[in-house]
Amino acid sequence: GAHWSYNLATPASSVTLEIKDSQGRVVQTLSGDLAAGEHTLAWDGIDSRGQKAPEGVYTLVPTAKTASGADVAVATYG
Repeated sequence: GAHWSYNLATPASSVTLEIKDSQGRVVQTLSGDLAAGEHTLAWDGIDSRGQKAPEGVYTLVPTAKTASGADVAVATYG
């Protein structure tokens, strides 16, 4: 598994957390916390098909939106 932290500048109506492999392919998509501030994601290494993802480098790509569809600034760490 892997751990990341992400920080929302303001509250969001939707937070999508995409975990991508070293080739840029999305291996898992999760919902994130909506509150402003810092949050932590602990990924168990299971992909969207329920299979254990191979060892490798994975990145977290968060997308946060307001109710009107505007982007919310998100910073990631780790």
